Amino acid sequence: MAKSTATPLFIALAWPGVTALVLTVWVAALALVTGFMEVALSFRHGEGARERATWLLSGLVSIFLGCVLAARPDSGAVTLASVFGAFGVLHGAFLLVLSARTRRAAQAGGPLVGSH
Repeated sequence: MAKSTATPLFIALAWPGVTALVLTVWVAALALVTGFMEVALSFRHGEGARERATWLLSGLVSIFLGCVLAARPDSGAVTLASVFGAFGVLHGAFLLVLSARTRRAAQAGGPLVGSH
């Protein structure tokens, strides 16, 4: 017998608190795994000091986020919603600025490809 694809959606709508908790725990686990991998990558050979420091700092921030979310998943769900919202606004603003700069550069420089 085939399982209905609407079942997870029904569960998510029927129990939004459990859904938010599972999402928060999932993001915490993802942040922890990613953080430990980034810390491990900071010890690769052949990288410069700047790249190693960037990997290490990024990994430590991810591990910290994962620990905070795992320790307080109830308030973590509200925080995740706020962070995702702020990220969406900031990322959108960044893309608008980047597109305006790209347009100005294209107008100032003329065609960059196929100018032969």
